[in-house]
Amino acid sequence: ELLYEVFYGQIPHHCSKEVQVPDFGGALMFGAHPVTAEGREEVKQVLCVVKHHFGAQLVYCPVLPDLTAILLHYVTPEIAFKMLASMIERSEVDNWHFAVNGFDFELEAKNFLHILPSILPTLTRHINRVGFNLEDSIKVWFGRFFVSFLPYDTVLRLMDVYLNEGSKTLFRAALGVLRIHQEELLQCTSAERISYLLAKNMRTKTDTDELFSLAFKFKIHRRQFQAQIEPGKICQIPVASVQVFHVPKYTQEKYNLMTVSQCRRLWTYLPPLLRVMDPDLRYASYRDGFNLSGVLRCMLAAKREQRPTILLVQDARAHLFGAVLDWREDSVAGKDTFLFTLKPHAHQYPLRVAPRPLRQMSDMEGEAAAAARVNEPAVSPPKAPPNALRMHTLPSQLASVS
Repeated sequence: ELLYEVFYGQIPHHCSKEVQVPDFGGALMFGAHPVTAEGREEVKQVLCVVKHHFGAQLVYCPVLPDLTAILLHYVTPEIAFKMLASMIERSEVDNWHFAVNGFDFELEAKNFLHILPSILPTLTRHINRVGFNLEDSIKVWFGRFFVSFLPYDTVLRLMDVYLNEGSKTLFRAALGVLRIHQEELLQCTSAERISYLLAKNMRTKTDTDELFSLAFKFKIHRRQFQAQIEPGKICQIPVASVQVFHVPKYTQEKYNLMTVSQCRRLWTYLPPLLRVMDPDLRYASYRDGFNLSGVLRCMLAAKREQRPTILLVQDARAHLFGAVLDWREDSVAGKDTFLFTLKPHAHQYPLRVAPRPLRQMSDMEGEAAAAARVNEPAVSPPKAPPNALRMHTLPSQLASVS
């Protein structure tokens, strides 16, 4: 039901082609998971529903994509969503399973480094001496749930413990990895060599039984890493690039030219601040007639109101193309203006010419005014026009000209 709500009843066959699948600051690298193409689509759909459900509450949580893919090995997408929702709600209270913002994610890595000297003092001193940045490795290990770093069967066993013990399981696994390979790491004389050896040995020389046997010998309590690092000491907090997930509310019956899939694809080209808006039809030749002065007046009105506009054209060969016009700056084409094609192929073409100031558009305004004075009657639209033009305005406004 949530999936139908997110996509207004029209679920895409390929999510990535129609919407920007939320990655929550993580990596959508499903090649590391033994899943089919259908399974990958289910992972993406679950991520879309999670983002739709939690919205701005959940911005940075890099472990979610890999965690979702692992869960779908065992349960249906519906149950996977319920499990993730339960984990998120619990973690918003005490970060039991994972951090739900960049600050807490950074804090997790800092806390691991804080307890490491008391457990593996010799290795800690050696790592510091050669200048190896262990913190970056810890962030990637935790953010990917060790996927691509440990054998996949080890990751699956890790998941069994994680569902019960939460994020403390990741601390145990990281400590176990370092302890297993400690002797070889102590022989490394450079940070580059440590990085290479860890990447190689974690995948090829980590015995699952040995890892878990060692991991549960470490005495770790949450009080050790929940209050040891003061927030003021954190100098760099990871900030996810602004990622907006929004499915435009669009019905093909109303707008006539674009299919739902094409509209969603176009929306992935829009900048984040425009992507959250829904289209609104302003002009369409099948409805308003073939009247160029009417088109110009509509565009000028959008320009005066600094309302971004989408111009959609269909030629005699049924090719679909157009432009997104950004009126928000003092120019004909602002920085977010671009051209695009939707049919036969979808592609975006950034504008690479210097835009003219709006004050140089007086000729266009004069032509529109002259056309209005002539009061040229609109030509009634044919039942099946060979070509068409649509003009859309944003935000909350979409104009279409045929």
